[in-house]
Amino acid sequence: MPYPIITPSFFQELTDPKNPENANLQYIILNTPAAVEYAFPLNQEKVVRRLMQQKESLSFKMTPLKPEAEEEFAKKGAEIVEKFPILKHYWSMKTLTMNLLQDRRYSLDHRMWLLNYAYKTIQYIIENPDPNNKAQNDEQRAEILDRNIEGFIQSMLREENHDHVVEKYFADIKPNTPYGIADGISMLRTFPETEETKKLLTIICKHAGIPKGADSFQYDEELHKKIKDSYEEMFAFKPVKEGETPAEDPEKIDRSYYMEQIMVNYIWTYCFPYADISVDLWKNFVFLNTLYNALKVAVSCYIYGSKTPDEDFVFVITAFDTGLRSIKGNPLRMVVESESKAQLSNNGDMAILSIS
Repeated sequence: MPYPIITPSFFQELTDPKNPENANLQYIILNTPAAVEYAFPLNQEKVVRRLMQQKESLSFKMTPLKPEAEEEFAKKGAEIVEKFPILKHYWSMKTLTMNLLQDRRYSLDHRMWLLNYAYKTIQYIIENPDPNNKAQNDEQRAEILDRNIEGFIQSMLREENHDHVVEKYFADIKPNTPYGIADGISMLRTFPETEETKKLLTIICKHAGIPKGADSFQYDEELHKKIKDSYEEMFAFKPVKEGETPAEDPEKIDRSYYMEQIMVNYIWTYCFPYADISVDLWKNFVFLNTLYNALKVAVSCYIYGSKTPDEDFVFVITAFDTGLRSIKGNPLRMVVESESKAQLSNNGDMAILSIS
């Protein structure tokens, strides 16, 4: 299999040396098991603004490496897979992740449900490599595991739709707004204090009715419902059923794709499906889902009542990413340990968090 370079479709635009605005723009280069991947951190205003302009689903460009470079990078990729054999499925897992996260037949909350189902199922397959006890040795067991993982992934990719997943596995899931806000603010409070993160948290707490210096908050049903409703009205993606025509308001700015583009960017900057290969696949999803909820809390609370929501959105995302990248140690492990300690890391709790 070729070992290509993968870049976001707007990579050339943001790295064009002829544009002086690109002078200090930074990107990261990731040597993954399947490719050399380029990604832009979200602590840069220009990157966030560019994503806000991207109404269509974000696409990526695949470019061949020069033969002499390909051999070097492919060798590094092969060494990663040899150390962690599960990563032979890295690309197919990433393809499924992107396919589900960008499926605009569903709200973004429900797309997180689809990822919940996919990651939990693959984790179960990994933990049960030979469910019918057919393997006679480790080699056969590994072959069965590989076959079952790829079989599940390809079956999901081939499905005409995923309505049965939403309706069967998450039918009884209801939002829990106090849980969502508390969990989101808990994550935000792990960010080291900088000028940006201090401003971010101060205004979020003020708008959410949390007294200065308080470690917790009192749920205010009226206030927090208004905050959530305001977010839903301004940012939530509302899928249009087949055969229906979407209602268009010429005076309303369409921001329904902003959060999708931010989450897609995190898939690449954090190298999902395995942001941390030293922990299992499900724990990687717990981090992704907790990140998604914290972003929603940050955006909804900070921008509540704003007269400049686009400018405020840029600030929230850049400050959030600055805080996330400033955490000493491993943010994924910190989040997973916190959720596990609170006994809120199973797939049901994560499903509630996605829609809260």
